[in-house]
Amino acid sequence: TIQDVIVARIDKLDEETKKLLKVASVIGRTFFYKILSQVADDVEGINEKLAYLKEAQLIREREKMGEVAYLFKHGLIHEAAYELILRNQRKELHLKVARAIESVFSDKIHSFYGILAYHYSNGENMDRTEQYLLKAGEEALRSSASIEALNYYQEGLRLYLRKYGDAADPEKIATFEKNIALAFFNKGQHENALRHFDRVLERWGLETPKGWISMRFRLISNLLNVILNLYFPRRGTGRRPAERDNEIFELSYKRAMALVHLDPRRCFVEFLSILRRLRHFEIAETDNGIGIWMSASGLFSWSGISFRLSEKILAYTRPMLDQEDLRHRLYYHLFELIHLSLKGEWSRIGEYDQDLVDSGLKVGEHWHVLNYLLFHGFIKIEEGDFEEADRIVRTLSDIWETYGNENAIATQRFLRLRIFVVQRSLNRALAEAEAAIRESEKGRPSVIYYSGYKAIVQILLDDLEGANRSLEQSKAFISERGRVPPIFMSSYFMGELCYYLHFLENAVLS
Repeated sequence: TIQDVIVARIDKLDEETKKLLKVASVIGRTFFYKILSQVADDVEGINEKLAYLKEAQLIREREKMGEVAYLFKHGLIHEAAYELILRNQRKELHLKVARAIESVFSDKIHSFYGILAYHYSNGENMDRTEQYLLKAGEEALRSSASIEALNYYQEGLRLYLRKYGDAADPEKIATFEKNIALAFFNKGQHENALRHFDRVLERWGLETPKGWISMRFRLISNLLNVILNLYFPRRGTGRRPAERDNEIFELSYKRAMALVHLDPRRCFVEFLSILRRLRHFEIAETDNGIGIWMSASGLFSWSGISFRLSEKILAYTRPMLDQEDLRHRLYYHLFELIHLSLKGEWSRIGEYDQDLVDSGLKVGEHWHVLNYLLFHGFIKIEEGDFEEADRIVRTLSDIWETYGNENAIATQRFLRLRIFVVQRSLNRALAEAEAAIRESEKGRPSVIYYSGYKAIVQILLDDLEGANRSLEQSKAFISERGRVPPIFMSSYFMGELCYYLHFLENAVLS
């Protein structure tokens, strides 16, 4: 086999060179010269041996992070060298490599958290493994690398539970769960995120009302409280939030953002609870307190419940807006955009701001950026500015490719479907709608939207039986779920109107 040939080549090396190659294989397929020289400190003439290994086409030299590094020319060479090491020796070498990284790269150790977790895990030092998995996850979350963060935290939680079992610290578990939830949220996997958000907030004492009766009671109580705060504000009288209070606000807010896509009715109840809790604290002292209040404007306009309250909230938060704060600017522009779009006052909407989008993505505000793109995209389509609409669709593709956020694909689909219908690319529109329905998770409000558009396309294609089935599908969903935000139902009502107009037209003509 190829593996046998590679092993035979390695066996022909002298013992010291073979030893050096095996040590290098423990470090990884790419290994830094500084780390190798410290771990293989008992090997003489390292430079000459590395030169020989390069000449033998086993490794090649490269630069990484401004340092001299080497790469095993093929993954199979790396694997073969590693397999030649006895298991007990591997364990000791992994620990030695980890300690060398901590020593040599202490000034940029944040770049090595994941690698250190890997080496300590193979060295069977579970405490250090868990420590570095947590740090690696935090670093990945900061850089919006949610897939990596998710892997680190899930592995960290698995190791922690395996080690401590029933004696595990609930607070430590909550920390892992919180970070897993944030990683799922940043990937746009809202259902998975919601499950972990619920677990953490329940551990922290926030129970979600289970029945609709208790939910309705809380809804009325919290709504009255919000209105009271808007018309009789209590600025400067609240207490300063503790670190845990800020954590609860952050997670509760992101849970509400996830619920927008999953359960809009529960989202409304949860968000009003956040606003009521916020009333006990000094808003300017609370992390993202002003941003949460700005978002409440979107809650009332997006749900179609009250544009008056939506506008009142924007007026309430406007004096608190800090133009130097990116989050403030992004939130205010987004929720003003949603309010004006849905109210139909398009002449008051400001220009699309690509710099705001780019800056928001850099700080991980994916949810808000995607909705900013969605509403601007809809307006550009309705105004017939397809060039700008296409640019927004391409931006969504870039977000998907760069950040792996699944919500970017769903947002892109919303816009592409509308573009195809308006431009009368009917076969493409039908294929897009069917793919969207097929890939949407069952029970999601977006299914109503896609089915409505499918019906519109089928009417335009003169497939009235198919249109009727699509409308019935939407109608059944609305009947099952009760009140659904108008933005999801808009295409259903448009489709129903087109359906009846078609029959009316035929009746008039005959």
